[in-house]
Amino acid sequence: EVFGWQPEEPVGKKIDYVPEHSRSETDMMIEKVLAGESFSGIESQRYTKTKDLVDVVISAATYLDREGNPAGSVHMLRDVTHRKKLEAQVEEGKRILRLQKDLEERNQKLGESHEKLRQAYSVIKKDLEAGARIQSSLIPQAASIICGIRFDSLFMPSTFVAGDIYNYFRLDEHCIGF
Repeated sequence: EVFGWQPEEPVGKKIDYVPEHSRSETDMMIEKVLAGESFSGIESQRYTKTKDLVDVVISAATYLDREGNPAGSVHMLRDVTHRKKLEAQVEEGKRILRLQKDLEERNQKLGESHEKLRQAYSVIKKDLEAGARIQSSLIPQAASIICGIRFDSLFMPSTFVAGDIYNYFRLDEHCIGF
């Protein structure tokens, strides 16, 4: 049933159900049986009638005649495909849990870095705002008339502070500083 054959189908036929990658371990199992040894629990793969791969565990019990020579053997192939799939799913689940834990740790570090940057930005912003107040106090605040000339200005820094400061003022009766 596991391999897809009806009981009468393989009778008298040579069935090649050993995949190439399992040949050497199969040869080793045959040698053990021919030497009168038994074995148990060897994991391998075999082809089904439709050439699908089935995961199996193979065990063999060899019985000996009165002189101690191998007289026959019983072989058991147990389908463990479902178990192997479950094991693979468990491993995948473990891998996902490791990735999730790693992601959580990275998110925590990212959150800590974000908080440090937010605090640093807050300090820098306060410093820039203080600089802007100082710079603003150094420039003229209202329109002025000096020596009959009206001066007015507009100061619009791109952020908090600008790179220049300016002023205009009377130097004497005939000169204006700018």
